[in-house]
Amino acid sequence: MRRQASSTRTVLGVCRLLRFIVEPGVRVLSVRCGTGDVLDAVSPSYGVGVEGDQALVDLARARYPRFTFVTSDPEHLELQERFDYILVDDLPTAAGALASLTRLVPLCEPHARVVICGHDRLPEDDVRGLLQTAGFDVVRTHRRSSTPSVVVARPAPRAIAADSVGVSVVVPCRNERGNVAAAVARMPRLGRHTEIVFCDDRSTDGTGDEIRRMQALHPDRDIRLVEGPGVCKAENVWAGFRASRGDILIILDADLTVMPEELPNFVLALTDGRGEFINGSRMVHPMSAAAMSLSHVVGNRMMSRLFSYLLDHRVTDTLCGTKALWRRDWERIEKRLGSWGVHDRWGDHELLLGAARLQLAIVDMPVHYQARVFGASKMRVPSNLFRMLRMCAAAAPRLKGGA
Repeated sequence: MRRQASSTRTVLGVCRLLRFIVEPGVRVLSVRCGTGDVLDAVSPSYGVGVEGDQALVDLARARYPRFTFVTSDPEHLELQERFDYILVDDLPTAAGALASLTRLVPLCEPHARVVICGHDRLPEDDVRGLLQTAGFDVVRTHRRSSTPSVVVARPAPRAIAADSVGVSVVVPCRNERGNVAAAVARMPRLGRHTEIVFCDDRSTDGTGDEIRRMQALHPDRDIRLVEGPGVCKAENVWAGFRASRGDILIILDADLTVMPEELPNFVLALTDGRGEFINGSRMVHPMSAAAMSLSHVVGNRMMSRLFSYLLDHRVTDTLCGTKALWRRDWERIEKRLGSWGVHDRWGDHELLLGAARLQLAIVDMPVHYQARVFGASKMRVPSNLFRMLRMCAAAAPRLKGGA
């Protein structure tokens, strides 16, 4: 009885974690689906279950007639369709596992995630090696005390030409008039087309007028002015994202403490497939004391350690304003804005949490950080640190508990 109760708790724990990992309303394939309970738990718009035991397939069909169930061993699976998520339970021995995983490659959409949620017979390192051999990149491993480790992978990315994509650089600004001209002059040409989207968050120093002057002086550059809501930086950035038109979205703070000249590195990291969410990190290269105060350094390192634990992924700088992602992924993150219990006034943690929720490949990009030339920082350490800690506390049960 104790063993049965423990097994039930494990299954429930796995289902909670999968509901966190898998977006609802997408196409899901469940391999070794048993009676279909896990497939039902993730609420797909279209679900297919694969099971080698005909008796289990018959039971699954009776319990969940809205899904399609196929009788097949994973090593011989043949389907003519693609899925957003593929859930694999109970990997067999190494030889069978490799054959099973290889069969999954043509069933994946380019953005698909393969979730290995049972591999008792194989060490985790072997699972990672098998995934890589089969044609997948491991994105993240979720470890919970109440469930076996769950490994998430993506199809090995294919590089695309950096000059084949449009890039939108979103520049949130509030009272940054003295930095506008330099932002335009120093902005590199990115991709096949670069638009510079200034989001003026109700400045009182003439920032908007300076942006309009740059539009007139540089008709060859696609410079746009978006009126921000005047609420906080996060809402200002979201306004810029929604108004932008590029395939890739990059945030560059108007204080120019991160050099615009380094933005091509962010584009290349996305187009060559190294990552899907590129997070600027100021904590790698040396910086002067004038660039970042000791309290900012200490607070940032503390938040980075906390986020690394919460995300099951090492992050070295959570508060660098320079971040890049594909528009298609922003549109998925946008649906979950404000769902973490505490309003993020800066947007950095909201984006990181959203990228982690989607199991995106997060990559830190080292940047050189320098003291601002014009204006003053709007970040106030004590109040914002307290807000960030509250957000982490609200997100922790979902990130670590899979609720």
